[in-house]
Amino acid sequence: MIASENIISPDVMACLSTPFANKYSE
Repeated sequence: MIASENIISPDVMACLSTPFANKYSE
């Protein structure tokens, strides 16, 4: 469970970073 979360952590962050950054930029 921890290993999976560790691998998904960066993936989810990057995915959310895109839309979040766009909203914050506007």
